[in-house]
Amino acid sequence: MDFYAPRARTHNEEEYQELLKQVQSLQNKLSAKTETLLRLGNDLETREKERDQWRAKAENYERNLERSERQITQLTQGIRDTALKDLEESRALAKRLEIENEHLKRQNDDLKAEIRDLQKDCKTFRQQLARVEVERIEERRGGGQNDANPQMRTKSRSSSDHLPCDGETIARLEKLIAENKQLEADMSSLLGTKEELVLEREAMAKKIERLSAELTYLLNGDPRRMVEDLDSLMAENRYLKAQLDSANEESQTIKETLEKYRTVAEHVHARKQAELSPSVKESKDEEKSTVAVVNMKQIRELLTSHSIELDEGDYRAMSNILLDVCNDKQMALAHQRRANKILGNRLHEVEQKLQTLELRGDKSPRSVSPRL
Repeated sequence: MDFYAPRARTHNEEEYQELLKQVQSLQNKLSAKTETLLRLGNDLETREKERDQWRAKAENYERNLERSERQITQLTQGIRDTALKDLEESRALAKRLEIENEHLKRQNDDLKAEIRDLQKDCKTFRQQLARVEVERIEERRGGGQNDANPQMRTKSRSSSDHLPCDGETIARLEKLIAENKQLEADMSSLLGTKEELVLEREAMAKKIERLSAELTYLLNGDPRRMVEDLDSLMAENRYLKAQLDSANEESQTIKETLEKYRTVAEHVHARKQAELSPSVKESKDEEKSTVAVVNMKQIRELLTSHSIELDEGDYRAMSNILLDVCNDKQMALAHQRRANKILGNRLHEVEQKLQTLELRGDKSPRSVSPRL
């Protein structure tokens, strides 16, 4: 180039600056390329490390694959051996089952033959039983004739041996035999019931006879009759029961009245204690000591007296006392009415008893005791 020749051209300041700039740019490019080369070297090392890692993993996978192939081969061989053993066992089991099946078939044939033999024997026995039953029925029908003529019995027996004993006839005979047994059982139960009824009838007849005799003694006034009078005992029992009920009611009423009096007294006492002071209470008690009421006479004297002053509380107390007295009188009157009713019922029963005794007295001279 021309600017590198010192003789061809004179360097000035501007060219020098341009050269410096070019050198600087070349240095920058060189440093950039150096950094790029360093970065590429680092990347190359990283890629080599990754390659080594992947290669190690590939080798590990290959080893695992070989191990898995060996295990699969072993398992396949084991499965084949097991399948062969199972096949041999199944063949042996099938052969044993065939042998047992043949043995069971032979046993089944033997059992069927035995069943047929038993059915034949059963049929024979049923025929014999039917013949015996027929002979028994014929003997029952014509017992006298057969006893008189044994040849006829032999003939009937020989004829019964040749009777047609098919299945329907045997079934009908068995049904008749079962019905006959049922009828015999019913007859025995009826006979037992009849005996029980006869015993009950005899007991009732004896009881009726005994009661008739006692009733005859009572109606005739016989001294051998029962001493106790049932009517009088029942009447006395009713009278005593009514008195007991009345006494219980009176006791309950008295208890209620006493409870009411106690409640009223406590209420009045509490009210007096709340209203009056001790001094006023003493003076008032001294002034009205004569207000204590016991009976109607004292109430009348208290009302007619002008020396004692009465207030509203005294009049209210006297009203309560009079009301309680009226209630007591009404209660006593109710008890008296109840007692009178009981006595009236008792008197009515006594009158009925007297009338009965009078009727018995009128009939006694004309009647005679059966035991005299």
